[in-house]
Amino acid sequence: MNPKTQQQEKKSSIALNWIEKELDNLREENLEVLLEIREKIDQIIKEKQLEKLYPDSESYQYTQQQALLFEEKRSQLLSKYSGKYVWFEDGNVIDFDNDEEALLIRVIEQKNPSQKSVFVTKVTP
Repeated sequence: MNPKTQQQEKKSSIALNWIEKELDNLREENLEVLLEIREKIDQIIKEKQLEKLYPDSESYQYTQQQALLFEEKRSQLLSKYSGKYVWFEDGNVIDFDNDEEALLIRVIEQKNPSQKSVFVTKVTP
């Protein structure tokens, strides 16, 4: 093989390697974008499924708001209520019990009759 042909093959090989690396980079970037899109789709599906569990959008929004407030206070609640069920309302524990059913009975008896939803959950790490 003459030197000119060898030089052209070397340039072609370098160009091919560069193209392969660029394609790999594009595949990785596309995969990341696809994974982000998939996560967003999964979140939307989850939210739509959750919405079906509630009698109306007001109840759904209330529960979501209470869940956010609960998450903000979770670490504080763990020290006093770990493993217990709590009736949680606007950042405060209204009542709690080791027995979920006993707590729910009290919640039903004590809640405002016009209140459609309540937020009762177990405090866990």
